[in-house]
Amino acid sequence: IKSVVSTALQMSAPAPAPAAAAAAVAAAAAAATTTTVTATVTATATATATAATIAVKFSDHACKNDRPSYFTAQLPLSTTLSELRDRVTRERGYAAGTFVLQSVAAPQPQHCAAWERSEATLADLGFAAGQRCVLMIKSAPGHDHSAPSSMPFGKSSDDSFALVPYAGSSVGGTSSSLAEPLSAGSAKQSQCTSWSSSGFWERSFKKSETGYVGLANQGATCYMNSLIQSLFMTPEFRRAVYNWSFEEKLKQELLAGQDAVTAAGGEEKFRQELERLSIPLHLQRLFARMQLSEERAVSTKGLTKSFGWTDADSFTQHDIQELCRVLFDALENDFAGTDQANLINSLWQGKMKDYVKCLECTHESSRSDAYLDISVDVKGFGQANAVKDIYEALAKYVQPEVLQGQDQYMCTRCNKKVNARKGLAFENFPYFLTVQLKRFTFDYQTMRRIKLNDRVVFPLFLDMNDFVQGNEDAVAHKYLGKPGGNIDEATLFTQQRYEPSTERPYVYELYSILMHRGSAMGGHYFAYIKALDKDKWFEFNDASVSEIDFRTIKDSFGTAADSSAKTGWLTSFSSGCNAYMLMYRRISKQNQTIPTNDEMPQPLKCMLEREKQERAQKQEAERIDRETYKISIFYGTEEKKLALHKSIPFKDALYKAAELFGQQHRPLDCMRVRLYSTGTEVAGEPVDANMDDPIEKLAIAHCPLLLEVREADSEFPVYDPHAMCLRVIQYTESGTFQQHVITVKKQSTVNELKVILETELGIPAANQLLMRETLYEKQLLQVLPAGDARLHKDLLMNDGARLYLERSQAPPSEAPADSPSLREVERTRSVVEVQLKIEYPEAREETRKFDKRATLAELKKEVGAAIGLAPSEMVVSRLGHNYRAEMKEVDKTLDALYISNNCALSIEKGQPLKPDETVMQLYMYDPDCKSQKEPYELLLSLPVSENAPVRELKQRFAAALKEKGVEFDPQHMRLRDMHMQTQFAGKILQDDVALGKALHWISHNKPLALERISSPDPSSLQPQLALYIQRWHPSTYTVSPRREILVPEDTPINEFRHLLAQELFVGEADASDRYNDVGVAKLPYAGPEPVNVQDVPTLQWDQKAGGVGKVASDDAARLNGPPLYLRDGDLILYRDNREQLKKLTPEEKARLEKETEAARPKSTPSWHKESSLKIHRDSTPRPSKTPTPPPNKTPTPTTTSPSPKPDDKRY
Repeated sequence: IKSVVSTALQMSAPAPAPAAAAAAVAAAAAAATTTTVTATVTATATATATAATIAVKFSDHACKNDRPSYFTAQLPLSTTLSELRDRVTRERGYAAGTFVLQSVAAPQPQHCAAWERSEATLADLGFAAGQRCVLMIKSAPGHDHSAPSSMPFGKSSDDSFALVPYAGSSVGGTSSSLAEPLSAGSAKQSQCTSWSSSGFWERSFKKSETGYVGLANQGATCYMNSLIQSLFMTPEFRRAVYNWSFEEKLKQELLAGQDAVTAAGGEEKFRQELERLSIPLHLQRLFARMQLSEERAVSTKGLTKSFGWTDADSFTQHDIQELCRVLFDALENDFAGTDQANLINSLWQGKMKDYVKCLECTHESSRSDAYLDISVDVKGFGQANAVKDIYEALAKYVQPEVLQGQDQYMCTRCNKKVNARKGLAFENFPYFLTVQLKRFTFDYQTMRRIKLNDRVVFPLFLDMNDFVQGNEDAVAHKYLGKPGGNIDEATLFTQQRYEPSTERPYVYELYSILMHRGSAMGGHYFAYIKALDKDKWFEFNDASVSEIDFRTIKDSFGTAADSSAKTGWLTSFSSGCNAYMLMYRRISKQNQTIPTNDEMPQPLKCMLEREKQERAQKQEAERIDRETYKISIFYGTEEKKLALHKSIPFKDALYKAAELFGQQHRPLDCMRVRLYSTGTEVAGEPVDANMDDPIEKLAIAHCPLLLEVREADSEFPVYDPHAMCLRVIQYTESGTFQQHVITVKKQSTVNELKVILETELGIPAANQLLMRETLYEKQLLQVLPAGDARLHKDLLMNDGARLYLERSQAPPSEAPADSPSLREVERTRSVVEVQLKIEYPEAREETRKFDKRATLAELKKEVGAAIGLAPSEMVVSRLGHNYRAEMKEVDKTLDALYISNNCALSIEKGQPLKPDETVMQLYMYDPDCKSQKEPYELLLSLPVSENAPVRELKQRFAAALKEKGVEFDPQHMRLRDMHMQTQFAGKILQDDVALGKALHWISHNKPLALERISSPDPSSLQPQLALYIQRWHPSTYTVSPRREILVPEDTPINEFRHLLAQELFVGEADASDRYNDVGVAKLPYAGPEPVNVQDVPTLQWDQKAGGVGKVASDDAARLNGPPLYLRDGDLILYRDNREQLKKLTPEEKARLEKETEAARPKSTPSWHKESSLKIHRDSTPRPSKTPTPPPNKTPTPTTTSPSPKPDDKRY
């Protein structure tokens, strides 16, 4: 009735006169500062344009208070601009003429004229089915909507707003930053202007006007938020959570677990730990905050901490159905022993029968299982078309299959194999029915997981009575095979509410739609939830809650287009926004209402009141902290911090600053503060202000200040804004440096400065060597030129400039190399602060200054003297992010070792390495894992010399292993470079070559592979290539097992082909001479993963047509040269060129892909690898309340929930 009356009032609203509308449009163009907003309008296709309806979403940023930023309205395309004005006026309460409505769509030129007519419909403006439009609401010039005025329902005015078109790009070659309203006679009637919005989302932290509170997203917890919000809006569950008592649970645990209390350290600590891990308690508190909080959104961190989650878990998205099951299981554990022990089962558990029925004797073998939700296929395995509606999906769910032929059933009564029917049947349905639409599946053609965005219709009221066991044939006849589906969408939203009935007890009302927006690779969850007590629908999207038209749920059905039309790898990224899980409540006389605020337990109310007070205190403390200035006060060379509120009078601030340094006894006129530069250490302008003014008027919020005091009979120095202070550092005759502060005019010359210095310091101007410190490393000091060069303008000197002064008989033009001042500057420039992490005699950290011109040996000597450790017993290591490297070059300077400020060094007691030594890690290499679990196992770490030959290293390694009880003969030992990533050993190290030359690079803890060989190794005497070979069989698309061979590096390719021919044509007399029949190809990659046999035919084989074959015919071609360029660890495939290539069918291609994927090592990291969702509990979770899948059921793979088995259609 409300909808009919609302539409009638819209249609009866008066249309504005063209002249008035034009005047309003012209007035809107004069707006210089207006707030722009956007609104999305989505058109839904129906039979005709005029009969179609569109969901209009207005986003209102013109309002500056806590009102929602958008609202929606379902309007026909025949709605006129006048009616649209009335809608905005009624919804927002804005008075006529106080707002401007702009269209941000890109209208075609032929539609521009329609924007001037108030009687123009949305269809006239060019809106059609499937199009997208953007609208903007703006405050009219001179109006503020911080407190919108009320407007009688349905009343409108001709000049209440103007409509301005917007194009995403200019049309007709015209572009503008702001679109001008179109008016009669405007030169822009025939073209659309371009407008670019630079507005921002004005977040409100107050509760939405819907009355509901959102949930803050911790990173990727949208799936959890949507489920928690749905459970919050479930009346029976919220009441049960409120009625749960933590104190009763605590008493129960105290009686049952005294050992746990003792282990926890007492009863109080046990209570705190139990409170931290109690999921019902944190869920109870969260529900209470969601019901009574005045904030826009509340945090879920307490709940996730009770799950045992870390921050990493909060940034990992999981499947919402998986979370529902895991959460229910955890709640059952915590509810055990309380009045809510059977809550989950009583509300969500139903019974299902898994049966096999003999078609000869009708004997039935069955098993009853419990279930908490039903997962139905959107598109069954191997099927081309998706289901049309939920009834068809449920009918296919219970549709039995006939076991016949090879799949016949062994009947125990008939005592033979017989044809049988096998399937599932519902014995009863729970109070809350949860249905998951399995939109995530696996595409065996592309070998990727995909999301099915196909359209699946579901009703507001779901009748499940036909699906009770015994009606399987009737269900198939009624719901399967209908071309138009089982739901009439024309009457879908006009269904009358069902009344409870004992004849048909299983009728359900939809109250929550859990939505997924995105693709199979990731996305976002939110929920459409119905407030059962208000009969209204709301969108819960994390922190945002807004009211929606119930017809909006049509958008959640999915797209009408067949999602299987897309092929290739893009199917993994096929995105859509549609329903993923549905929650229904059975219509019953036992239906409960949402608990009111008065029904909430008193302890929760007290908790919320305490939190409110604490939050107010925290906000007040934050406000005071924001309004408090933290000022650095200097007095002489001393610095202290002073915190002052911005409202304190300047005289009180002055006394507080004097009090810091014991000068508060002085009269107020004997104190003053000046602006101070900490970089140049020069005082600036005095702060001159009224003593009673608050300090916030002085603009000194974070400025350092210098406190100056005077005696009563003296005066403060006069501040001259045209003067500057120079720091003159004088080298005295006693060999020391003395600093003076000299004040000169900015326009003074060098000669005038020397006269002042002669007067102040007594050094004749002719004997002054005056040098200026520069920032250049090559010329640290620059001699000031004598003459009339002005200090500020010509020499660019400012306050705080540092000058060095020496006495000289004949001042040179450049700073002498033996100048004491130059040495002093070099010393000060060379000082670095180093962070030392000292481990001896006890662990501590300190900061110490060093001269970077000193050597590492001098640093060790200085630090060793301080901690009582000789340099020969000290190990100095550089520390970085996740690494530690010992510093060995003791003769190098700190500068050459790149030691700079804040560099971190570790000081430990130990034997330091020599400059040519490094620590090597020795791993036992067993590629076939015959004697160990992994190909590599660490044996020991040992410092070795980079200049030592490999033969010597073998002896040292053998001796070190013998000390550990492992016998190794050096002659039966092969050392190889090691590749941890590929899990293959690399280059074989020759005995007579030094380690540094044998390896490509050496670093700290460099790994080496040790391989045990049965006889002395000849490969250690000459360079060898370690290659891996596999034979390729083109006729069967298979490869032989991989094995390693050793060949000299300079082996000719033809000779290598001779060797392969002997293996390929074993037993044939001319095997070696048939090398031309041997095809060779180098694989572009090598690693533990198997060869993808579908890629092998595309490799570059050495055939006569080109490629390797041309060069291979030349005896001069070598393995380590062109065209193969083989290196250690390369993988070579060889074949018989006469063998024909098999042509694969699509099924064979899919099978090969599966075999290749299955053969990949499970330990190999993968970017798409997922971890299962877990709620960490002290006790072991009980088995899931999901029935065991019947055997031999058609597999329906899924990737959304890793914990259940993929071959059970209930998952």
